[in-house]
Amino acid sequence: MNSDVEVSVAKQRARVQLKDIRAGLSPSRRKQAQEALEAELYRKLSTYSAILSFYSLPEEIDTSGLNQKLALEGRLYLPRVEGMQLHFYHVTDLKAQLTQTGSYLFEPDNEKCMRCDPYQLDCALIPGLGFDLENYRLGYGKGYYDRLLEGEGERFFSVGIAFYEQLALEALPRETHDKPVKALFLV
Repeated sequence: MNSDVEVSVAKQRARVQLKDIRAGLSPSRRKQAQEALEAELYRKLSTYSAILSFYSLPEEIDTSGLNQKLALEGRLYLPRVEGMQLHFYHVTDLKAQLTQTGSYLFEPDNEKCMRCDPYQLDCALIPGLGFDLENYRLGYGKGYYDRLLEGEGERFFSVGIAFYEQLALEALPRETHDKPVKALFLV
């Protein structure tokens, strides 16, 4: 087996383990993390004017309250998958400007939101299945955020967002295209 195949297999195993850990979190633990995100992270974002966030899937840490605050202040940008790339839209009204694009996925409606260039962002909140102590992340395998971090990552401050249970104490399997975030916010 060559090393690319070995890394790919190791990533798949790690994804299964991390999904199981995340699925085992209680509703009260999830609520605690959501409240910490809305209070603590929100305060830390006070100096940023254009913040890329994400719309949480049901099993992810809930960003809805944080996103609502940022939208009301005009500082929220959300991604939309177009082809194999993420494109970014300024969102000021979550109810009116998002459209359902998957079972649980809501993305900006490109007819109701203004698209922006990544260079306009000054902070990006990055989801992941897991993060390690070197700030590398393991995502779902499509590479959207790795391409963002590789192409534009030096232009903005990137923060990995997850439950602290998603922190891997050993290095996650990685390939040359995998990119770390600049900081972690684990709650």
